[in-house]
Amino acid sequence: MLMETMPMDLELACIAQRLNQDCLALIFHENVLVKDLLCLYDTNWTWPETRDNSLRYTIEEALLYRGRALIRLSHVCRRWREVALGMSSLWASLVAQSEDLYPKGGYESILKQSRDSPLSFVRPDDLLDSYMEIQLVEKLDRYETIMFSNESLEWSQFFSGKTAARLRTVVFITESHEDLPQNLLELAPLQIPIATHLALDGFYIPFIAPQLTCLVITLRDAYLSSNDLCDILLQTPLLESLNFIQYNPAPGGHWPSDDIDRRRISLPHLVLLKVWGSVLDLSSLLLRLDTPKDITIDLTTYMVQNLDGFTQFVSTLLPYAVNPSYDHLTVCDCHEAAEGIDDPPLFSLRQGLDGPRKLSIRVNASYEDVVPLYRLAFERLTPGQVRMMSIEQPILDIASLFLPDDVNQVFHHDVFNKHVEELRYDTHMTMVGSYEFNNGRRWGNGLIPDFLLHHPEMYPTLRRITVSGASRDSPWPLEPQLLGMRAWLDSRAQVGISLDSLQLEGHVPETATRSLVGLGDGVPIVDNRQNIPAAPLRTRKITSSSSSDSDEFYALFARHNTFM
Repeated sequence: MLMETMPMDLELACIAQRLNQDCLALIFHENVLVKDLLCLYDTNWTWPETRDNSLRYTIEEALLYRGRALIRLSHVCRRWREVALGMSSLWASLVAQSEDLYPKGGYESILKQSRDSPLSFVRPDDLLDSYMEIQLVEKLDRYETIMFSNESLEWSQFFSGKTAARLRTVVFITESHEDLPQNLLELAPLQIPIATHLALDGFYIPFIAPQLTCLVITLRDAYLSSNDLCDILLQTPLLESLNFIQYNPAPGGHWPSDDIDRRRISLPHLVLLKVWGSVLDLSSLLLRLDTPKDITIDLTTYMVQNLDGFTQFVSTLLPYAVNPSYDHLTVCDCHEAAEGIDDPPLFSLRQGLDGPRKLSIRVNASYEDVVPLYRLAFERLTPGQVRMMSIEQPILDIASLFLPDDVNQVFHHDVFNKHVEELRYDTHMTMVGSYEFNNGRRWGNGLIPDFLLHHPEMYPTLRRITVSGASRDSPWPLEPQLLGMRAWLDSRAQVGISLDSLQLEGHVPETATRSLVGLGDGVPIVDNRQNIPAAPLRTRKITSSSSSDSDEFYALFARHNTFM
């Protein structure tokens, strides 16, 4: 309930005033309408891992908030409705409409009500019609926020050579799958002197924006040369976040050596660098960048043609990998040679047990290209202070990167063997469908991986193991596997090596046993597993004797479906 201000009591008056302000904010969500649409991206304007259409959906959600705000506004008392409707920023957010949605003279009326407030043009999905184009072009100098998506690039000419003195937040999206017209690169630049956030998703047009702090460029059907990218970065010295994704490599697989710009690029405020490119592209960029060494780096490379090129790439990353605070290495035994944007990093360094990834490498290349790179990356990039190691095994239709003979070569490296004190082991891939094609040999007994199980003398400093895994129909290790684990513990105890804890996380089907008696009493066990009900089997009545369906098939399908 909205409260009237009570001047007779200063304290109560302040409380009432604050309540009134909170109610108004709730009623009409001013922060969603104009100010804080930067939630379209996650921290520092990076694309979320699952980026498909997320930007568009989030803009639509913001528009829904605006609609709810207006509905709420119609259900409050006249006094506060008048107050809210008198706020110019509300009207300034309503200008992006098709002509048929305005009453006669509606657009001019809204402009009048918005007075001199900065305008907001947010259109997530509808094509720009000529009426909206007029709105943009005629009042470009009044816009503070422009966000829209369109299937065509024809609108880009309207911004050529224009100046938008108030514009701070710009998001241009195109769904066009046509080749990028080369003349777009020849357009006069859009000048946005105070803009801080710019996203060009699907295309590129020239711009001048010296105050940019966050820049996103994604190109699917075109590419920028080394010189183009260098020019962009030289004129944006205040960048804090750079997200540059070229899905397709330049002709020839990488920037030609004679095209590589040798100018130094200073970005002293950069905290996030996310780039796609060939190993030579990325190497040349990193060699020219002057940035803080503790920035977050997320790199995806394709066209790995030989180990020499990857070795050069790894060398350029060394200054960023030796940060003494990076004590946690995460590796992933999977590879899905697709677009790579949803793939987990093959290799990442982070600070602390649950800290954010600071240095991540993805390789969007064939399986045969990826396998030899693992050992090289580990040997060169893993700092000596790594004390924690995590092995991730997402449930994907993937090819495992480690052949049985490769596991020991990679994980018995001294940088791990002599320093790792804690292991986090994700056993999902061991315990579901891939366990069968792995024959249970690659990743151990479901509690520890093979590179430990068959070599109890390795990792003498290891004291803590956390195992997560299992699903509805995937049991935890049974007595034979537990006895093997006990033998491993006994072998280590004979040379004076013991565990402080073995922690179990995940789920136990209600029909499965939780017993860990086979492990004995030699290690403190922290059992955090939760019981889950067994999945009901899907059965289908056979209506014809000639039908190929069977109860067994549907039962199998039901069990398989629980993994999805």
